[in-house]
Amino acid sequence: AFRRHFGARAVMYHLYYTTLFMWPVVTFDWEPFLVGAATDPERFDRQLWRPWAKISRKYFESLAAMDEEVVFCHDDLAMTTGPVFPPAFYEKYIFPQYEWIMEPVKRAGKKLVFVCDGNMDAFLERLLEFPIAAIMFENPATPLERVLDTWGKAGRGFIGGISTKILSTGTPDEVREHTAEV
Repeated sequence: AFRRHFGARAVMYHLYYTTLFMWPVVTFDWEPFLVGAATDPERFDRQLWRPWAKISRKYFESLAAMDEEVVFCHDDLAMTTGPVFPPAFYEKYIFPQYEWIMEPVKRAGKKLVFVCDGNMDAFLERLLEFPIAAIMFENPATPLERVLDTWGKAGRGFIGGISTKILSTGTPDEVREHTAEV
């Protein structure tokens, strides 16, 4: 119905919001999640990360079966100030699951766009190791220059980079000028 109504004037994309890291945020909110994961990370992994990974894998199988060439997934791995856990935490509990979760989309030949808010600077190189065709990031939290130096040089795409401050408080001319610059 969307395509019939809008035709080529608009693009609808499918976004899966809780790839893995966002599951406890939407389930418990930030503080209970951070306390639980930091207090007993092994138990949190066994009882929550792994079951959530299985659910997410099923969603990625559904994304892979869609007609769309491009699909989106979301996981805010960081806040505006950066990661909420040391990088080793992500290496042990989050990133090993990503390859398995994302595999159906990769196998189907879809282009996967990874949507992430917060300062993703610490993860830009690491995310290049996954079957992600592009990232949609928040700026200025993640510095545009770092995205250009990593994803741009790797020939991967990126969406975003528009300053959220300018979008929120700028004039229409300032937004247009900044968008053209980016």
